[in-house]
Amino acid sequence: MDNIASNICAQGDLITTDPAFMEKENEVQNVLYLHTRNLNYGKLGQGCLIQVSSPLIKRQKVHFVNLPCGVSIILGRNGFIWVTSTNIQESSRKNGGFTPLLKAIPLNERDNITRICKCIKALAKHHVLLYDTSICTAFDISKQYQIIFYIKRNKNTF
Repeated sequence: MDNIASNICAQGDLITTDPAFMEKENEVQNVLYLHTRNLNYGKLGQGCLIQVSSPLIKRQKVHFVNLPCGVSIILGRNGFIWVTSTNIQESSRKNGGFTPLLKAIPLNERDNITRICKCIKALAKHHVLLYDTSICTAFDISKQYQIIFYIKRNKNTF
């Protein structure tokens, strides 16, 4: 089984999975089995990873969210949040999982990804629960600021 996984992922790759179960191998070591049920799960590429305190992630039925601004987020219950373009997320699903998409993400999509990341960090800093509605509301409020001003203004606060 390790050989199959090593054909798909290399050590250090970022993946999204569900923990299936844990098995005790011996007195000192446990084995965690991971499950990738469908094309939502697997190797991640071209996006931003943010870590927040795990209690800030609101428990929901679905943690894979496509926001109206063209950004997709994966809200991990462990406090890790993956932010990427919806176009990239959809492309990997259509092609049967991860595909190395090496073309540049358009500037407006990168701006939205950056703005969403900054909004998530600002919400986390003020201990606001993170879920699609709170992130979208923060994004909508942030639109009144130019992205350059927003980044410079908050550069030292995150």
